[in-house]
Amino acid sequence: MDAPAHGASGSDKFDGKIYAGFINAALDHFLPEILIGHSVGAYSAIYAMSQYKPKSIRKVVILASPDKFMDISDRYFNMIGLSPRLREKYFTKVETMFGMPASYYNAADFAEDIDVEGIIIHDKDDAVNLYYEAEAIHKSWPKSKLISTSGLGHSLQDDSVYNLVLDYVS
Repeated sequence: MDAPAHGASGSDKFDGKIYAGFINAALDHFLPEILIGHSVGAYSAIYAMSQYKPKSIRKVVILASPDKFMDISDRYFNMIGLSPRLREKYFTKVETMFGMPASYYNAADFAEDIDVEGIIIHDKDDAVNLYYEAEAIHKSWPKSKLISTSGLGHSLQDDSVYNLVLDYVS
């Protein structure tokens, strides 16, 4: 499924909370047993599992997920050189839009509420979402297993990862 404002979704707005709602709608409609997400899709899958508790899901695969919304935002803001004043305005807008401060949106906190098995695959060389984020999510999710790779970066595009996922879900 394309994330909102990605691919052929037809949407022009995107954030992890909206994406989790889209995921939940797809889960309600199709009733899959397996949920796989990468990057913000993985974060949104964790949020959807925590908030909506879909009954059909038996296994979850999380690939290269961020943890803290504040951290991933700060990394991006540093990359583009956003001023402290605009950062503050951005985080104020997040709270206004979603009713919670940006500091609330942490995948590790949401993972505590997931009661199904899952694997978390994360590369130690991921420069987008850092490895310690996967460790935090894993620590909070009792039924998860953390699988580390090296040299694949954020995309995790490699036959070894594909085979791990296929073995896990079969």
